Amino acid sequence: MVKNDHDTDSRSDSDTSEVPPTLDELSFELDHLRDVLLLQDDKLCSAVHESRELKSKLESADFEIASLRSKLACVDTAAECESCQILMSDLAQRESVHA
Repeated sequence: MVKNDHDTDSRSDSDTSEVPPTLDELSFELDHLRDVLLLQDDKLCSAVHESRELKSKLESADFEIASLRSKLACVDTAAECESCQILMSDLAQRESVHA
């Protein structure tokens, strides 16, 4: 006797012992999934709020760093000019002595 693939499939389908969930079980699962979804929504909203706060702090810190760098550049330029003047004056004096 030749076995047909269709025959084996129908037997395997009838052998399953899975029981469909009851209405109460489905209702409980639905409520549970709603609670999980609401919790995820709350966490997502909190994460978005925290992200916005951190972006604001980062922008503020970037602005402060840029401001401090520009002040440092001004101080360095002034210090270099004074140093250069002193060195040039000292060099001129030594040249006149050894000339």
